[in-house]
Amino acid sequence: MYRVWCRLLLGAPLLCGLFLFLSKQAVADTTAATAGLADVQNAVNSAIDGETVHIPPGIVTWTAGLTISKAITLQGSGVGVTIIRNAILTTNVRLLYVTSVANKNTRITGIEFQNNGGALQPNGVIALSGADWNGSTIRVDNCKFHQLNGVSIQTYNLIGVIDHNIFDAGYPVTIEVQNPHWGNIGDYGDNSWSQPSNFGSDKFLFIETNTFNGPKGGDAVDSLCGARYVFRYNTVVDTDFGGHGTESGGRMRGMRAVEGYNNTFSGTISAWWIATIRSGVAAIHDNTMSGWPGQTSLPVWRMRCYRSFNAFSPWGAADGTNQWDMNKAGAPFYSGTVSSAGSLTISVSGTPWTTNQWFGYSIKKTSGSTSGQQFSEIYSNTSNTITFGSNGGFAGGNLSFGAGNTFAIYKVTQALDQPGVSGGPILSGATPSLPLGWNNQTVEACYQWNNTYNNGAGNINFSNGDVTIVPNKYFYDNTPMPGYTPYVYPHPLVGSAVAAPTNLRTVQ
Repeated sequence: MYRVWCRLLLGAPLLCGLFLFLSKQAVADTTAATAGLADVQNAVNSAIDGETVHIPPGIVTWTAGLTISKAITLQGSGVGVTIIRNAILTTNVRLLYVTSVANKNTRITGIEFQNNGGALQPNGVIALSGADWNGSTIRVDNCKFHQLNGVSIQTYNLIGVIDHNIFDAGYPVTIEVQNPHWGNIGDYGDNSWSQPSNFGSDKFLFIETNTFNGPKGGDAVDSLCGARYVFRYNTVVDTDFGGHGTESGGRMRGMRAVEGYNNTFSGTISAWWIATIRSGVAAIHDNTMSGWPGQTSLPVWRMRCYRSFNAFSPWGAADGTNQWDMNKAGAPFYSGTVSSAGSLTISVSGTPWTTNQWFGYSIKKTSGSTSGQQFSEIYSNTSNTITFGSNGGFAGGNLSFGAGNTFAIYKVTQALDQPGVSGGPILSGATPSLPLGWNNQTVEACYQWNNTYNNGAGNINFSNGDVTIVPNKYFYDNTPMPGYTPYVYPHPLVGSAVAAPTNLRTVQ
């Protein structure tokens, strides 16, 4: 028995060594022969999950895209050292397309991306396709995106983090976030709208500790299609963040939920807002802002409901008659005939109204020319004159009347997916049918607090551009969100940096 135990003990180091050797071979790192596309794709093709593919130093031009569908790390030799220039001449062909892997992380790091005559890529020079339902994550870090001709990064259903990057924008949108198939259910972001916000959790894309230089007057982050993201600890110059509503994106639903905090904003643009919320729920806190010379008004977090002043397919207008919205009962509240009309005004005979009786209602044309918008939001009225809004510069033209045209007045109380609401049953189809019991969306207010400008000279508050977004109901200024705690910072994926490479092999 003694000799048997001795043999086992003596053999243990050999078995352990063999196990470690095989383990190291299984996750051996790979170095591409050059930074050229063919060599990098070859190295990626040979890699296995958990492996790092190293791109050597070099300035190279790619005329086609690289595809990654493995849980690997693609690691350049550093910003300014590994430089990949985009010369793809076909629109919507991505320079890099990454698909996540269930229960594993994929990482892109240490690469500088530049434009080199590439075609405009409005749907993303780089695309990150995730799956929030299967435990997969993607991290993009310590890269530089310099003057790319299009959206630098577009994401889909992604859980993960974009951190410690430099974005020198060359297009009006730098990052675009979409969650069309949230929970692997439905399309267009419908399921994201039906699910809880889950603020303070890891169920978001985190965009943190980056530097955004422009686009001047554009969006560091834009979003739609049920998007959920956290924008935090970024340095932001001459740009903002926010998202589309359920309107100009067509069938796609608007942004669902956003957290924005501990960012530092500065700029050279006069009277520019620093976030735009057009749908869903926002928690915005502890941001600072400086600059904006020639400021004629205080900096704001802008809130809008575009359907209040323009009709969009397939939802139509929020004009007080649309079944997608909540409308005040008893309409029409007034019907009449135009005696004279001007630019964005009408007058009637007599003095039938009290001043501003119709503020926040909708005026709808019921006879006359069908060109231009057929409705608008009422801004003010006198005893016999109504002033209403434009259509925001969208195609089709403003609402206009002529003498003898007829009109009626209605009232929207809550518009589909407007800022400060959430929920509702899951919609379906390219032209959705109205679900039984709709509109049963609930109020889930937006909150902002501890946001200051010019070293504490004042507070940055919400600005509601449309009267359906009622203060102290759909949004609260200088009020912490009840029960809210931010998710841990830095993101756990940031803390799990890749170790120094060992056992390198070069793929020829």
